[in-house]
Amino acid sequence: MLVEAGTLRTIGRYPVKSMARDEMGRAAVLEHGIHGDRVYHFADQSRNEGKASWITARRISGLVLYKPQFISVPYNVEVTTPSGHLWNAENPKLAAEISKLYGKDVELRSTPDGTMDQSPISMISMQTVRALSREMGALLGSKIDLDPWRFRANLYVDWHAEGAFFEDTLVGREMVIGTAAFRIVGRDPRCVMIDIDPDNAEKVDLYRLVQREHERHAGVYAEVLRDGVIARQDPVYII
Repeated sequence: MLVEAGTLRTIGRYPVKSMARDEMGRAAVLEHGIHGDRVYHFADQSRNEGKASWITARRISGLVLYKPQFISVPYNVEVTTPSGHLWNAENPKLAAEISKLYGKDVELRSTPDGTMDQSPISMISMQTVRALSREMGALLGSKIDLDPWRFRANLYVDWHAEGAFFEDTLVGREMVIGTAAFRIVGRDPRCVMIDIDPDNAEKVDLYRLVQREHERHAGVYAEVLRDGVIARQDPVYII
């Protein structure tokens, strides 16, 4: 039985891994995730394919200040740099700038199905973000509103009646949004990426808090059961 549990508040994809989000009002969901999500990444030229080669904001926090945007499909992406340059993602000038930040030569690599850490879809609720804001504020001794985008999720959900971390209880359950269907496959193990403010690259010690208070988890991962189209304000149904 379908139970309406919440509303899809917004959708995020990240055309270049570790760079800024491309917020979407509507998105195509395919077996490998949100169409266009993390289809590019920069890699250390001295390393082979695989996670060890990825250049992420864990190494260069300022990557989050680079703003990619799809110009056309399938994968024509332009990137606005923090200094205001507008370059195609495949422009050697962009790789040269990232190389300078990294201290070694990097190259742009493409992965049509996306460069995902684990599962193709990530989700977090606004209730969880607000709860972590309160916890972080208590730790700092001042009010703080964490930017939800620091969690770099694909789906941001607002539960109708449930509280923070309700999504954790859904592991193993199925979910329907728009014409797409998903299965929640596990909690999302976090890393220091969540320390980085997506708007200015400044850091707070959020990862240590999540590690201590929430077993390092915030949000959940999902797999795609049925391709479809989702849109902002779609009801979120749990089966």
